Amino acid sequence: MNRFIRIILFFILRLLGEQGAFAQPLECENPTFKIQGLMRTDEVWLRDYLSIDGSPSSWSQDQHDKLRTKILTTDIFTSVDIQASTTPNGCVVSIDLKEKWTRIPVVRGAYGGGTPLLILGGYETNSFGRLIAMGGEVRRYGGMAPGAFFFFKSPRAWRGRGLWGGELWLDRRRRDFFDDEAKIYGYVSSESWTGKFHLLYPISDDGDDGWQIGFQSQVLQENPARFKRQSGYSGPRKELPEDLSVNEKAGYGGVIAPMLAYDNLTVEGLNHTGIKSKLSLGGARGADSAGRFAESELYGFLKLPGDVNLAGRLFAASTSQNTVAAVYYLGGFDSIRGLPDGIHYGDTIAYGNFEARVIATKMKYAHLQPAIFLDTGSAWMRGSHFSKGRETSVGGGIRISIPQVYRFIIRVDYGVSIGNTKSRGLSIGLNQFFQPYKLVF
Repeated sequence: MNRFIRIILFFILRLLGEQGAFAQPLECENPTFKIQGLMRTDEVWLRDYLSIDGSPSSWSQDQHDKLRTKILTTDIFTSVDIQASTTPNGCVVSIDLKEKWTRIPVVRGAYGGGTPLLILGGYETNSFGRLIAMGGEVRRYGGMAPGAFFFFKSPRAWRGRGLWGGELWLDRRRRDFFDDEAKIYGYVSSESWTGKFHLLYPISDDGDDGWQIGFQSQVLQENPARFKRQSGYSGPRKELPEDLSVNEKAGYGGVIAPMLAYDNLTVEGLNHTGIKSKLSLGGARGADSAGRFAESELYGFLKLPGDVNLAGRLFAASTSQNTVAAVYYLGGFDSIRGLPDGIHYGDTIAYGNFEARVIATKMKYAHLQPAIFLDTGSAWMRGSHFSKGRETSVGGGIRISIPQVYRFIIRVDYGVSIGNTKSRGLSIGLNQFFQPYKLVF
């Protein structure tokens, strides 16, 4: 009987041990690191990014978890397997990696609030094997002439604790203006060149401290534009709103603003955890006047059991400029889903997006993630009340991710407005509706 009991206990302990209940992390001194599986990534850069040469002096389960998280947060590796083994002189930590494909041709369409967007281009997100993103696209909104942008960016600079990068935009947009029944009564076709540069540097040498400081700058060249009435509009005769202006001749403007940021965000596939935020306060210069500029953005993510990810974004901004190209617009592509693109405008804007996402299916070449969302916000001009441009929408959608390709996510959302404007519509695009590590700022 005693032998039978010992056999039963042995199998119970063996089963629990295989499930990790009695597994003990390997701890050892003077680890050396061996990296395997790299194809395009520069090993010298990766070792520096991970800070593994000459440190740490010991190895533990906590360091294992931190190293794995930091590797996955680059989002250029499909999987990470870290194993430690003892040797007479210490231990060897083997890091086995599988890289994503990061050189991506871009041929896609997007749809937001009734406006189609066609895009053709390409980008490389691991240029020189050092996690530097660069590329360009040709973009066409509706029936406008094509615009374009080019960018370069290091989103995880200074060992993952800062960023730098710039963009050059040729923006050709039609900005519609709506009456009280959400019907277009007129529009302005604008064309502008914009150059941007951002830099954020870690405040301290502490690898766990996410505070950053830096600046953002922008130079704008805006071509002449004029207001045109919408053909077929049967409502009262309307002109460009009195609180907006257009350039009768080419104008120039700019922004320079110090920036404070915090980033402790980690990424694992479609799931995010942590906080990423920034605050910019500075000056803006238009063609005829100088003024202020302020912008803040906060991302927050919480990962729950069962591959549930709660996600939120808060955005607020204000400018003293009142040209059609300089003010902010609500609805459409990137603020409130289910609303016409640019349904409201203002020199001040504030909105929030909240989502609950869950990974429902994981296949080798596709992950499916349904989501439900609530979007709310407002855009308004100085002297008017924020409630005039306030909107809210609710809805749901699905994301289809190909894990072997860098951030390749096809997103389809359907939103229904429950605010001042009664509308509904699709929002279709590549990547999540709001994503903290965008290729562009």
